Amino acid sequence: MIGLGAVTVSLVVGVTLGLIAGYFRGPVEVFIMGLADLQLSIPRVLLLIAVTAIIGPSVVNLAIILGLTSWVAYGRVARGMTLSLREREFILSARTQGASATWNIRQHLLPNVLPQMLIVGSYEFGMIIVLEASLSYLRKVLLAGDQLLKGWGPQVPVQAERPQDDTLGAFFQFLDHLDTLPDDLVIFPGHGDPIHNFMQQVASIRNGHRRRLERLLDRMSGALTGAELAPLVFPNPSSRLAARLPYLMAAMTNYLVARSQLRACKDAGTVKFWRE
Repeated sequence: MIGLGAVTVSLVVGVTLGLIAGYFRGPVEVFIMGLADLQLSIPRVLLLIAVTAIIGPSVVNLAIILGLTSWVAYGRVARGMTLSLREREFILSARTQGASATWNIRQHLLPNVLPQMLIVGSYEFGMIIVLEASLSYLRKVLLAGDQLLKGWGPQVPVQAERPQDDTLGAFFQFLDHLDTLPDDLVIFPGHGDPIHNFMQQVASIRNGHRRRLERLLDRMSGALTGAELAPLVFPNPSSRLAARLPYLMAAMTNYLVARSQLRACKDAGTVKFWRE
């Protein structure tokens, strides 16, 4: 069902665009063929995974997506045949008698192009079945962000370099978006081993941040600077982590201040924080 639906969609889109490009030529042809070249430059499997993750997996959606990513072969063959047929005597005769472009395409070009399209469709049908089976069996996505990897020390991959930066809040929103992806994804990071149990990884990273925020609020007493708050969260930081502590603490305090869980004020040029 998915294969037939995808072939139907790709045939209709490809033949329509190919006939238009071949008959009208000029800027229309350049635009349509440029669109075809652009689609061919995008990795097809990754495009299918990304679009499926956005609009959700279903039989109808998968058939439409596969069809819309498979029209180029039909379009190129239809364009090539149209370029030849548009100069034939029966087309020129119809033009001289006042036939419109739509009438010529429907009555003369389409009947001559369609048999070849069915041959292309028989080949593309097998390719679509293979693609659909691969997507159903194992869906994979490439994420090059180190924030999905287990790194050294606490998993705090966000840093705030300006007082108003709420980078931790933005990172929580990013993790919420990851929750919408399928559970059976296998993540291939920019380096390192593939990550399985994707949703568990996301939950572990989120819970780690939440625990550090709760630890900070529970242990603080009175008005403290960012440097005084750091030991409450990171009692024994490594040398590598210690160099990042000012930025990491800024990310945490900015997050809590933005949500009215901490108050901040400047005292003799030093920012101090206290609980509400």
